[in-house]
Amino acid sequence: MASNDDPGRPVNCHIRPTGSPTWRDTLRLRDWLRAHPDAVREYAELKHRLAARQWDSIDAYATAKSPFVTSALDRAQRWAARIGRRVG
Repeated sequence: MASNDDPGRPVNCHIRPTGSPTWRDTLRLRDWLRAHPDAVREYAELKHRLAARQWDSIDAYATAKSPFVTSALDRAQRWAARIGRRVG
């Protein structure tokens, strides 16, 4: 069980059922990022810029990073198909 070091600070935890489309996308994105260090840097820079802002909600933050995530998932799917990488 994971816990936050600061119990007064909210945590955003994602739980995905094994074998679900979201689970596959998450693992595919993870694998693609591991294979593409430039994309890791791009994503990290985006997350740092976004983290420096004040957000009304976690949903607003997620919406702001959605264009990158959507593009990355598309690139990850094409990469996985090209190299024959299967998740699950």
